[in-house]
Amino acid sequence: MTDALANGNFDYCYINLIGTDVNKIQLAYKSFRLWFPEKDSVDYELKANIYSALLKKQKEMGFMKSYEILDKEFREFQYTNAGYRYGLVWGRFVNWVEKNWWGYGYNKEYIIRNVIFIYLLFSFINVFILDHLTYKVYKSEKINEWKKSINEKPILLFLASMPFSMFYTAQIFLDLELMLRNFYMLKIFKNGRYLI
Repeated sequence: MTDALANGNFDYCYINLIGTDVNKIQLAYKSFRLWFPEKDSVDYELKANIYSALLKKQKEMGFMKSYEILDKEFREFQYTNAGYRYGLVWGRFVNWVEKNWWGYGYNKEYIIRNVIFIYLLFSFINVFILDHLTYKVYKSEKINEWKKSINEKPILLFLASMPFSMFYTAQIFLDLELMLRNFYMLKIFKNGRYLI
């Protein structure tokens, strides 16, 4: 079915492959989605077998984009199915993390986006508790001196504090000083001698 055309009103066509020998069909999965009728009450094992056989077929035929789409769909099916190892509630959480953190391993660029989002979120939260943090948690004399020298309205002080909060969060988030210290303390041991 490599030459089948989907209805222009829909992105893809639902296909039921229960009872079909997947090895005898050829289809580029990017135009299809698996469909399992509820009335057939197909169990988890049979559905998983159909997914696995179709994944193998997509790889054999070299349809790598179709393979990726099907693999993502299969992983979501596994995580959100009570018959899988995580159970339904925990499985849905794991699925959400896997899907949004790195697209089930296919979209690693999501990690950069997510790290930046988490960093900005913590920077924003830290603006509200910057005084407490800089005096009692991870002391920063320079930021404290700056805060004492400013006599502005609360809104302007809040806006002016944002860059300092971002810097403070970066110190904790990345802890560059600790990373550099550990790098210089690294000793490589070989043949009874330290090389560094």
